[in-house]
Amino acid sequence: MASIGGESHISFGVDVDLPVRLDPTLETVLYRVAQEALTNVVKHSRAEHAEIAMRVRDRMVALDVRDDGIGFDPDSVDALGR
Repeated sequence: MASIGGESHISFGVDVDLPVRLDPTLETVLYRVAQEALTNVVKHSRAEHAEIAMRVRDRMVALDVRDDGIGFDPDSVDALGR
């Protein structure tokens, strides 16, 4: 993830609180999801700051990515790509 921050003027914060290592396949999936989310922040958000947090909630892993960018209207996006 350091390479993403190196290509922009966005400051990044990371807060990971996991009691144990996760299954390697799940770790890879979470890494790729976070990587894509942060890439989208850099490309589209015009943000100055982004945060990524990961923790266990109710026996599930929660991955949160937030930024202070411009956002978008979710009603204007067709989730099925039509």
